[in-house]
Amino acid sequence: MNGKERGLWLFQQLAPDSAANHITMALRSRARLDYAVLRRAATVIAGRHEALRRHFPTHDGHPVRSVREAAGFQPVVETMAVTSGELQDTLHDFAERPFDLGADQLIRIAHIGTPDADVVCVTGHHIILDGPSAVLLIRELVNVYNLLAAGDADPGGLFSEVPALAATPPTARGLNYWNEQLAGVDAAHMELECGHPRPPEPTFRGGQFIHRMDSRVHEALTGSAAALDATGSLILLATFLLLLAQHGAGPDLTVGVPVDPRGPAGRTSVGHHTNIVVLRADMRRAKTFRELVAMARDTFLTAIEHADVVPDDLLMSSGGRRDGIRNPFFRHLFNYFDFNTAVLSAAPRLAGEPVEVVEVARRHCQYDLELMVRSDAHRTELLVVHGDDALDRADALAMAARFESLLLAATREPDSSLDLLPRWSDRDHHVLRRSRPPHPVRNAPEVLAGIIAAARTYPEAIALVDGATGRKTTYAALLDAAAHKRADLLDAGASAESVVALDAHRGVELAAGVLAAWSLGAACLVLDHAQPAERIAHQLERCDVRVLLGDASGQAASTAGATKAQPTGTAPGATWQPLRPEPDAAHAGAVAFVTHSWGPSQQPEEIRVTHGNLAHALADFTDRLDLTTADSGLWSSDVGAPWYLEAFVPLLLGGHVVTVPGSGRTDASAMAHMLDRYDVAVAQAAPSVWRAAAEYTPGWIAGRRLVCGGEPLPPEVARYLLVGGARVFNCYGLAQYPGWMFMDEVREPLGTLVPVGQPTAGSEVFVLDRQGRPQPPGLRGSICVSGPAPAPGPDDGWDVKALRLHEAPTRYLRTGERGYRQYDGRLVLLHDHTIESGPGPATTEEADAHLVAQLVAVWREILQRDDLDADTDFFTAGGNSLLAALLVVRIEEVVGAAPPLGSAFAARTPAAMAARWGSEVGREAGGGPKPTEDDRAIKGEANE
Repeated sequence: MNGKERGLWLFQQLAPDSAANHITMALRSRARLDYAVLRRAATVIAGRHEALRRHFPTHDGHPVRSVREAAGFQPVVETMAVTSGELQDTLHDFAERPFDLGADQLIRIAHIGTPDADVVCVTGHHIILDGPSAVLLIRELVNVYNLLAAGDADPGGLFSEVPALAATPPTARGLNYWNEQLAGVDAAHMELECGHPRPPEPTFRGGQFIHRMDSRVHEALTGSAAALDATGSLILLATFLLLLAQHGAGPDLTVGVPVDPRGPAGRTSVGHHTNIVVLRADMRRAKTFRELVAMARDTFLTAIEHADVVPDDLLMSSGGRRDGIRNPFFRHLFNYFDFNTAVLSAAPRLAGEPVEVVEVARRHCQYDLELMVRSDAHRTELLVVHGDDALDRADALAMAARFESLLLAATREPDSSLDLLPRWSDRDHHVLRRSRPPHPVRNAPEVLAGIIAAARTYPEAIALVDGATGRKTTYAALLDAAAHKRADLLDAGASAESVVALDAHRGVELAAGVLAAWSLGAACLVLDHAQPAERIAHQLERCDVRVLLGDASGQAASTAGATKAQPTGTAPGATWQPLRPEPDAAHAGAVAFVTHSWGPSQQPEEIRVTHGNLAHALADFTDRLDLTTADSGLWSSDVGAPWYLEAFVPLLLGGHVVTVPGSGRTDASAMAHMLDRYDVAVAQAAPSVWRAAAEYTPGWIAGRRLVCGGEPLPPEVARYLLVGGARVFNCYGLAQYPGWMFMDEVREPLGTLVPVGQPTAGSEVFVLDRQGRPQPPGLRGSICVSGPAPAPGPDDGWDVKALRLHEAPTRYLRTGERGYRQYDGRLVLLHDHTIESGPGPATTEEADAHLVAQLVAVWREILQRDDLDADTDFFTAGGNSLLAALLVVRIEEVVGAAPPLGSAFAARTPAAMAARWGSEVGREAGGGPKPTEDDRAIKGEANE
């Protein structure tokens, strides 16, 4: 077996159900085909080409190439009848049926009758067939069928055997070239900034679509070939390299490109003759598209001079690392082979009728992205195949659209800087337009004036309810308490533009104290005793607090030199006092709250929230949740969190607030009880609290609006709440914003991450790459926001730069988060998200010590290293896929039983393998599990 065959054989052992290496072609003809004639034609073609009779059994634990005799060999030709609607599913089932490389015929043909046409489908394994050979096979099958059906003689030797084309062994010169060319290649550099985390075990599932490019692109490509001194295929290759770089790969880039090294003498031979050359490009070397095309051209021409070597030859010769089953040298493939046009030109008629190619879309892919170009004199289109393990279909669709925009711009202005060529397609810009907040900025009422107006309208309406005692406070009583506290503050020396410290728990005292301070034109610093006393003292001193209202510790107050306001109380039976603010006391630019953000340096960063900021946040929250006067809210958040929404939104609407006492916000059962008892319409909590509360009292969920924030919302929790009948909102807040900066109503279907939606009205979100450029939808980057909503904060959180070409600089805030914009415009935060892959690596203590010691000895022997231990990763230490096969054989010799070959990839350390597989050892006599028939076939114990 040659290197290509060894690599494909091993892939099939590790992924036996994958159709990633199947080659399928199908033709439709309106002629009714004769099954017997088709079967005879297939027999002629199989006898003509040795490769079609090959299979690969194992002998002594190693696969070998074996050829069945032509005499008596009858290819598998199946016949079936289906409806037109069933055709595609039938073709997929036929094309994806696995091959047993050791026992099966590796080519099969289907004759499928439909009501209006007959279809011939041919599927072969890549180990015996490549794209050009598939075209040759179809041409000969059609021609032989036509001859046999007409009873004609063989005019061109179509019934004669064609000598097999022997594979050229790799030369020392070729091996040296590629070892030098690919030294230090890191597959991690090929990862894109779009897509999703890979699953722990590859599935090789994928999808395919056709992207038909605009006629302008075809004309530009045709017209630029001479100007750029390159063929159209090389211009497209250069565009593909730049597209990958724009999506985060590189700058040290590699791409696989299939080439056909056989000369004219081999054009009549069916087999797997194409090789993949790996093109390596340092994207930093090219400054313009013209330079990039020249670099791609020179790299490609040099590579095809050494096309006798394939990647698996390099692995065998150098012991190079393979990251499990995946190719270690490249993740993306570029192919300029127009299969459809080649088939139609090779076999235009079948049984006297014109044929058409039936597209059998691939649903398996072993690479992240394959780009195949199909072109003729009138059109250029892309056949795109993407691997689901890395990319979603939406990502691949977006990349195809960007490829078209990039190609058109690059061919028009080849001397432009690569940095100035477009990274966005028209479709991307449409997504950005859709991502504007759903509600426009509106003139929200000032909070103080709004609550006073509600109190005048509904003086006897309930404003607050103590969730623990059930005690109710009317709007009149709330403003009366605020009026008395205003007097207390005046007596203590509070004045406009000063900062008043408030020390009170959630409820009437805190709400009234805030309203009192605002009526004087003062700002509020709400103390949080969950923080250390020294932090509280620091805040008091930093804000130059002179008046303190509440029960703050004397130590903290004295440290800052603040005066504690003394309550005057209310005379029994007295009527309520109206709260009369100072003129323009709470105007939009005045400071409402002073808060602090504690960064990694543990130094407080002061943030001043204006009344305009606050009114904006409350209005946006009201609009997004469709709140009305009838809606009650739950006040559960601590100070420093978006408690302003909980406390003030219902009061602005004339509704009421239920306060959660003390630490009740983290008591799931208490939260559920209060929501149910007081029939609360809207409430906020961390997702973990909602999940636990739902388990205590499932019935309370239905009909409520549940706001989730403070931690990532797991999809399973969101789904649980949705099924219970709640409206669920996922949110994300910033210290510089007095509410939720992002909010999204959660709807099915849910992915791995739940979006946080759009920014608040009037704000804009940017996803920036490492160079500070806006990322198109789907690409990950740093999340930044701009607009009127964020409150002034520390200067080191802000940047000013032009975020779009030809636009004025924008002042934006770096949030410190990473994420991406979905293709529906909604924002997703990553939260350092990783896919869980089950239990982590086993430790030595969890596995049988004796078995671990045996496996460590085998590791050292196969890898020829004495420094390995129980936690050594086989592939990190220098193993590759071919050495993994030897590893399994040697384990059987030492231990007396062999693990499945896939275990070497799923459990890469001796400890992990012992824990994963070792429990099976010893179940049967002889020290190991009894091998199945499949096991024996892999190990060479069931050879033909």
